[in-house]
Parts: sequence; C-alpha cells; structure tokens
Amino acid sequence: EEMKHCIMFHRLIMEIDKRLVFKDTPFAHYAFHLPRDSWTDMNWFNFFLDLNGAFHAGEWRHSSYLPLRRIAPTIERDEFGHSNIGYHFLEETCRSPEGKARAQEKLTIWYPAALDTFGTSTSKRNPRYIYWGLKIMSNEELRQNYKRYADEKIRSLGLTVPDEFANRRFL
Repeated sequence: EEMKHCIMFHRLIMEIDKRLVFKDTPFAHYAFHLPRDSWTDMNWFNFFLDLNGAFHAGEWRHSSYLPLRRIAPTIERDEFGHSNIGYHFLEETCRSPEGKARAQEKLTIWYPAALDTFGTSTSKRNPRYIYWGLKIMSNEELRQNYKRYADEKIRSLGLTVPDEFANRRFL
C-alpha cells in the first residue's frame, strides 16, 4: 500500500511539474529519525505516523486541488489501516505488565513527536493553504482532532496519556 501511495503521489507531482519528481525530498521531520530499536518503537511509529497520514488525507478530501482530492479517500483508508496494525500489536504488548510498562515508557518519546508532526500552531503558511482551499483546518485544530482520537486509543490500552506539552519541539 505504501508503494501504491508513492505511485499516486508520483503521478500527482508529474501533473504539477515533472522536474519535481527528480528532486530529493528526505523526511526532514524528526519523528522519522527517532530510534526504532524495538517492536514497541515500531508499533508506536506505525500507530502515530500512519494515523497522522490518515488525518492529513482526511483534510485533502476537501481540497480545492482535484487530483489531491481524488486520491485522499484511498490514502486515508489505507493509513487508518496501517495505524490499526500498530495499535493491534500494542494491544498484544500491553497484555503483560512488562510490556505495558515498556509501552508506557516508549509513549513518552513517540507522543510529543506525533503531536509535532502537525507543525506549529502559528504557521505563516497555514492561513494561505486554508484560503486556497487546500486545507480546511489550522494545524492546531487538526492536531487537537488527532489528539482526541489518539488519546482515546492510548487510554483503551490502559496507558496514561502524557502531558501534551512535555518534550514538544513545535507548539
């Protein structure tokens, strides 16, 4: 499915400017560079980062850019599915006291990074994206919707939701 998404975005970029396809676009956000030294790290990564993709794709369902709007439902569905895989394995992990403690410990690393993936609340570009119809919510509104969803899932694992401002880099 991730390869399918890559092809979808490749086609979208080709419509905009073929030269962009050949530009290097590394994952700059620090969440993609956090150590994933255990299955628990991998499961939090999948739960949080794919969930982020689902929430962003949900925004694109309303995009004024029709090619983006067309691919949004597929990406949103797939990313929710990927996130649910991470959640399923976190459920397995949290069945033992040791696993639950490990998941809670790793949550303090992944939770702030996940909230930071929505950018700053004072983004200068965000109002333009909303004006152009590329987005309908501010970064903070989207983050809070995401947070409500993620927090409910975290609590259902029997874990404590961390302070939303602890260890954050982008507020």
